Amino acid sequence: MAEYEALLLGLQLALELKVRAIQVYSDSQLVVNQVNSICEVVDLVMVKYLALVAKLKCKFQKFCLNKIPRTENEQADSLSKFASDSSLSSISVFVEILDEPSFMKPRMMEISTGQDTPSWTDSITSFLLDMIVLEDKQEEMRLRMKASLYTLVDGVLYKRSFSLLLWCLNPYEAEYALREVHEGVYRSHIGARTLAHKVLRQGYYWPSMYKDAT
Repeated sequence: MAEYEALLLGLQLALELKVRAIQVYSDSQLVVNQVNSICEVVDLVMVKYLALVAKLKCKFQKFCLNKIPRTENEQADSLSKFASDSSLSSISVFVEILDEPSFMKPRMMEISTGQDTPSWTDSITSFLLDMIVLEDKQEEMRLRMKASLYTLVDGVLYKRSFSLLLWCLNPYEAEYALREVHEGVYRSHIGARTLAHKVLRQGYYWPSMYKDAT
């Protein structure tokens, strides 16, 4: 989807420029609503794109995505008309053609947070990937039941929920998510339970989120 590809490219360029706080504008109401967890994401392709955006978001100290009309987004509007504008045929422009979606590129799925410490997601991810058999059958059954609440999408672990898939965060990512919601989006003082609920609405999950929000 072109709108997601444009968003991903912009975020990557910003990270390469060492940007730490970013305010992004998009003329796609769908992308804005999905990234801001305003609407449900059910399409598998959209889920994959959303996973990449979520990973890149965690690299910024502050991130904000707002809707802007196409007519006010002059650069994007010009690019959308470029191919059909014969008056520009004499201008040399370098164009990169994407032969596959970004979520199919291994480098896009290897976005590191700089933290390689063990995480609560490791055992669940390993079980879903390998369907391991344990000598302790009770432990295997416990792990199997626990893993049934989760799913993997292109190597990214999600927790199943009633309305959408929740991206499972490791401790480093969870710390950032709490800070982003509490300080970056909601500047007023809020209680721990309310904070945890707002993090859930952003599409994030980890087992100790209610405890960590205190």
